[in-house]
Amino acid sequence: MTKNRLYIDVFFLLLILVVCTIATIPQLEAGDYRNHIIWTAELAERHYTHLPHPLYQQVTLIIKSIIPFNILNVLTHNAFEIHPDWYYKFPGLLTAVLSYFATALLLQKRFINYITTDNKFRQTLSWIATLVCMIVAPIILFTLGERLIVGYIKPNVWHNPTFNLLKPFALWIFFFIVDHWQESINGRQWILLSFMTSLSILAKPNFILSFLPALGLILLFQKRSLRRLPWKLLTAMMIPAIILLLYQYAIKYYANSDQQLVVMPFKAVLAYTGNAFNLFFFYLLSILFPLLVSVFFRKCIEKKFEFFLVWMNFGIAILTAILVVEQPHMGSFNLMWGQNLASFLLFTYCLGWLLKNLRVLKQKNWQTATIVLALSLHIISGIVYTLITILFPGPVI
Repeated sequence: MTKNRLYIDVFFLLLILVVCTIATIPQLEAGDYRNHIIWTAELAERHYTHLPHPLYQQVTLIIKSIIPFNILNVLTHNAFEIHPDWYYKFPGLLTAVLSYFATALLLQKRFINYITTDNKFRQTLSWIATLVCMIVAPIILFTLGERLIVGYIKPNVWHNPTFNLLKPFALWIFFFIVDHWQESINGRQWILLSFMTSLSILAKPNFILSFLPALGLILLFQKRSLRRLPWKLLTAMMIPAIILLLYQYAIKYYANSDQQLVVMPFKAVLAYTGNAFNLFFFYLLSILFPLLVSVFFRKCIEKKFEFFLVWMNFGIAILTAILVVEQPHMGSFNLMWGQNLASFLLFTYCLGWLLKNLRVLKQKNWQTATIVLALSLHIISGIVYTLITILFPGPVI
C-alpha cells in the first residue's frame, strides 16, 4: 500500500491554482467578470440585487470583508487606493480561485479512491486526472481560423465566474447521489444535500434544471415504482429546487415582461454554429472522448447507475439548449450552461472509469489508441484555448 506524500499534493494543487489564476486574471476585464464585479459593487452599496443567482456576489463580499486592505495598501504602496476598482476585482478573483480549489480537491479525492492502493503512482495519477479534467476543452484545432470556442460544448471556460463557482457544488451533489441513491439518507444528510442543492441553484440554476429530471427518470427506471423511489433523497433536492427556481423565474421573467423563455427549436444553437452540419460536427468534437469510452466499453459500463445518470443529464441539458431560447437576449445563451456542465460531468465520469480500469489502457488495440488520441486532442485544445485567452483576452468568439 502506497503512502500519500504531502509534497505531491502541494505541488499539483499549486500548479492547478497558478494555471487557473493566470488564465482568469485577463478575464477580469474582458470576460463576464466585469459585469459580475459591477453587480457586486451594486449589491454592497444598495444591499439588494436584481440577479436571480447572486451567490458569486455574496461570496465575493464575504471575502472582501475579511481582506486586510489597510495592510495590503501599505505593502503595495497604496495600490488599491490608486486603483479603487481592485477593492472588488481582487476579492472577485479570490472567489474564482476558491472555486478552482474546491473543484480540484473534490476531483482528486474522488479519483484517488478509484485507483488500487498497490499502484505506486496512485497519488500522482489522481492529480494528473484532476488537472486534465480542469483544462480539457472541445477539439477546437480544426476551426481556429474562424472561431475559438463559440458553438462548442465547453466543459471548462475562463470567462464566466458563476459557471466556475457552480462546479464544486455540482460535483459534490453528483458524487453524493452516486454514493447514496440505493440507501435511505438520515436527517443530517437530508439537510446537507438540501443546502448544497440551494447553493448550486444560487450559483447558477442550469445544473439542477437538467440533473434533477435526469435523476428522477433514472430512479423511476431502476425502481419501476413511485412508491419505491428514495423520496428522502429526492425531496432534499426537490424542495429547495421548486422554491428557488420559482423565485428566480419570478425575478427574471415574471417581474420583467421584456424577458421571456420561448420554445424555438434550434434557434439559439444554430445562431451559435450557423448550420446543422456545424452543429453536429462541433457537438461531436466537444464530447469525443467520453463518447468513445462509452461506445467501446459499453458492455462494461452500460448497466451502471452513474453511466445512465451522466448521459441522461447530458441529453436533457442538450434538449433544453436546443428547444428553449431566452428572448430578447438570445445572444446571452444563458440556457447553454447546462450542457457545458453536463459535458464536464461526462469527462469526470469517463476519466474516473479509466482510473478504475487502468488495465484497459495497457491493451494494445485500436480502441485504446483511439481513446488516448481523442483525450490527447482534448488536452491539447484545452492548452491552446487557455493560452489564447491569456495572450489575447477579449470577447468570447
